[in-house]
Amino acid sequence: MNLALFDFDGTITYRESISEFLRYALGWDFYPRLLGQWPYLLGYFLGLVDNQSVKERVLTATLSGRTLKEVADLGQRFAKERLPALVRPKALDRITWHQSRGDEVAIVSASLEVYLRPWAKGVGIRRVIGVELEERDGIVTGKILGKNCYGAEKTRRIREVFDLSQYDEIYAYGDSRGDREMLALATHPFFRPFRD
Repeated sequence: MNLALFDFDGTITYRESISEFLRYALGWDFYPRLLGQWPYLLGYFLGLVDNQSVKERVLTATLSGRTLKEVADLGQRFAKERLPALVRPKALDRITWHQSRGDEVAIVSASLEVYLRPWAKGVGIRRVIGVELEERDGIVTGKILGKNCYGAEKTRRIREVFDLSQYDEIYAYGDSRGDREMLALATHPFFRPFRD
């Protein structure tokens, strides 16, 4: 049996999905909340702030205080109403190709599981390794459970879920430096394969 590992943002989709989801969840209120985080966003782009810290700042500013059920419901609706327009047809074709061969397909992403899981289920993917939101008493804190699923953390989480020695071939698809370690695991690595 073979394993196919797909990054999501920029690989399966045309662009980054978290900001699209947050815009969907907050409407116009997204912009002033994001604007308040500009020093951290600038620090991230300058390499002074790590990606987990900036992600948690943005998630805290936009989602904290909402119930996990409300955020999960928004994720379900976003996956159905908005995500299909963001998906690259060539990426979806490749997923279907792997499924037709009987390969195990997984999404490994730094995106939020609240919308990744329902989207993946809709296209027949059972395995999703992504970012889970921390909650306390059913309320979202804005923090991430564990580490951001990026770089070396992707490979750690892959090895936690899969016994890689059980697969004949491993395919991996990514588009950024956060995917390098995952691509290095593969017998068939593909960097930015679905771009026109």
